Amino acid sequence: MARRVPQAYLDLVEAVGAETANALVAGFRGTRVYVPRADNLTADHDLVRRLGWDRAGRIARAFTGEHLDVPSMSVQSRAALVVELSRTKGMKHAAIALAVGLSQRRVVAILRQNPDTSQGDLFGQ
Repeated sequence: MARRVPQAYLDLVEAVGAETANALVAGFRGTRVYVPRADNLTADHDLVRRLGWDRAGRIARAFTGEHLDVPSMSVQSRAALVVELSRTKGMKHAAIALAVGLSQRRVVAILRQNPDTSQGDLFGQ
């Protein structure tokens, strides 16, 4: 079974939304990022250059003055996220692929490798 999704990632999603959290992970995977106040962001700040003004502003408003340890989202963690999004959120394969940054084909493969055992056997075998 895939490992759990890192709590640091779940905290990011809760604070700034999945799209911004995924962009932050893609741009700063496994690094520590200082987050200035939103009104101190400039066009040459790494957050703005890599994520754009809107996402950088969201992060700055949520984490002003903090040093964020951006999760690396290992292959196992991304697989766990795929499983979690499918089972707890009921997301479609294409939506999961876009949210996690994997191909839809890879999402389907991960879900096949991690069958949902909470459902009973339809035919009682």
